[in-house]
Amino acid sequence: MEKIKISIFKRLTISYITLILAPSIIFLLYQMFVYLNNQEVNLKTENIKKIEKSNTQIEEIVIQLEKAKTIMEKDIDFLDFLTDQKEKTNIEYVNFRDEKLIKYQQIFVTMSNVESFKIMVDNEKLLNISNIILNKVDTRDTQIIKENGKYKLLYSKTIYFHPKHVNLEVIVDLEKILNDENIKIWSIDYERKHIKGMKLDRNIEIKNNNEIAYFIKNDYFQDYFYTTVNLSNINNKIFEYIIVALFFSTVFIFIIYYISSFTSSVMLKQLKSIILGIEKIEQGDFKNTIEAVKPKNELYYLAKQLNEMSIKIDNLIYDNKQKEESKRIYYIKALQSQINSHFLINTIENIKMKAYMNNDKEVSLDLTNLGKLMQYVL
Repeated sequence: MEKIKISIFKRLTISYITLILAPSIIFLLYQMFVYLNNQEVNLKTENIKKIEKSNTQIEEIVIQLEKAKTIMEKDIDFLDFLTDQKEKTNIEYVNFRDEKLIKYQQIFVTMSNVESFKIMVDNEKLLNISNIILNKVDTRDTQIIKENGKYKLLYSKTIYFHPKHVNLEVIVDLEKILNDENIKIWSIDYERKHIKGMKLDRNIEIKNNNEIAYFIKNDYFQDYFYTTVNLSNINNKIFEYIIVALFFSTVFIFIIYYISSFTSSVMLKQLKSIILGIEKIEQGDFKNTIEAVKPKNELYYLAKQLNEMSIKIDNLIYDNKQKEESKRIYYIKALQSQINSHFLINTIENIKMKAYMNNDKEVSLDLTNLGKLMQYVL
């Protein structure tokens, strides 16, 4: 019988890897892709919520300042009182104590995070200041500035009541509101060269290499709060996951290798036992039964059935030999019986002929009768 080369071990290993490891890797890659998208969306959502909250808080502060300014605009007596004291300097006004002034001081100072407020009443200086402001590129009277690395809200308004002028300036500390490093101001922190042609009438999302910037417009400042999502951190996380996945995949491959080795060794042992048994049967050795190696699986029952078949074939051959032997013995006996009778008759016939030739007719006749009798008997 031709030797069979069994590659079941390789096939089992490839099958396990294909059926188990390949889908696992595909699922893992899919999960990484989902993770990347989810992380980007989550970071975007989280940061946008922060800047929206900060934007809302600052707008509420501006609304409070507007209300206080409106109260001051309607208080003509207070404005007259201020302009009547125009001989005082601005510094003197800061330390000036008056019942009406203290009233407005309390209004502003009790507001959230107000750092300082000034009221300037020198008409000439006020006009000069107005001209300077108008000549600047940024003509906003309400804006966010940055001093010593801290954001502050500068609220500067001029109250006109002909022919008098009063300038109100309030500085609000935004450290508690803009305390997150991910929240920044476009006009202060962002390099405008990266966003040439950006329109200031909508919220914007800009992708630049591994960074995504989200801009939210503030209508009071005509400026943008923005936050950035650094995708390199996410990519680094994914790289870490890939390393971990490769490690576990390698471990998993070794586990599959040993499982395949163990499984195939059992199956190979059973198959080799069956093949050796079949080769012996082919050579006519039906008495050496196939070793039915456990566990009791399909190959175990196949070996068992081959053993039973071998025993049946051996029994049939034995029975057939016994029948042939019986036939041979019977034939020999029949032949022997035929040979013995003919030999006796021929002997009697020869004696009869010899007696006849010696003219002993009586003996010859007796032998003839004896020969006939022997033919009938035998």
